[in-house]
Amino acid sequence: MPDYYDVVKKPIDLATMEGRCISDLYTTPQKFVDDFALMMNNAVLYNTVRTSPRLFLSDFQQMFCILLCYIYIHFTDGDCGKSSCLLIVFLV
Repeated sequence: MPDYYDVVKKPIDLATMEGRCISDLYTTPQKFVDDFALMMNNAVLYNTVRTSPRLFLSDFQQMFCILLCYIYIHFTDGDCGKSSCLLIVFLV
């Protein structure tokens, strides 16, 4: 992907996000969600509509939402609720 950095001006990837988690650089959950949204937006920007990566994005966004809800419920004793998941997917 020699033109990736020409198209995507603010790159982010899962390895970078993992490093930020390990280093406690995410000071709020929203910052993590923002990076995930940036990664998804970059993927949409770079990949054409019918490519495999682009087709995979919707499933990946749904898995992220489910995981985020699971984490929220199990670590905060909260009720994730469907509207919270929809908001996260909308942000992405």
